[in-house]
Amino acid sequence: MHKRISPATVISCVALFFSLGGASLAASHYLITSVHQIAPKVQRELRGSHSPAGPQGAPGAVGAVGPPGTLTYQYVPGTDTSVPAGESVSVVVDCPVGAGVAPVDGGFIGLPALSAYNSHPILPATNPQISGGWVVSVENSGSAPETFHPWVICAKS
Repeated sequence: MHKRISPATVISCVALFFSLGGASLAASHYLITSVHQIAPKVQRELRGSHSPAGPQGAPGAVGAVGPPGTLTYQYVPGTDTSVPAGESVSVVVDCPVGAGVAPVDGGFIGLPALSAYNSHPILPATNPQISGGWVVSVENSGSAPETFHPWVICAKS
């Protein structure tokens, strides 16, 4: 079966070709890309006149709560502490004083003869002079004195 293209289809395709070509030609040729393409008389009319400012408007509604801010972390080393053989020692490492500072992690670095039997945060109190810190309690199960290095990681919001 052979279909013929009708004259109406040919005429509509030719009309479509010319309309698209004409629009693209007009857009590229008559597009204003610079102020120099506008006549000075038209530019003066576009400027208008300046009037004094109107009265202050009423305050707007309170905006929505924004996203949480970024946290900054600070590693705070404690003082190297010696633990006699067979004994236990507890040490507190404080976070820097300041609003929004809180301990997020803590611990110690030491030899295998040392074991932590208690390690926990001290959360900030209502007193702004206390930012909290970390308590590390270490036991020396060895036969000689050992030294450990306590630390805390503090976050500031």
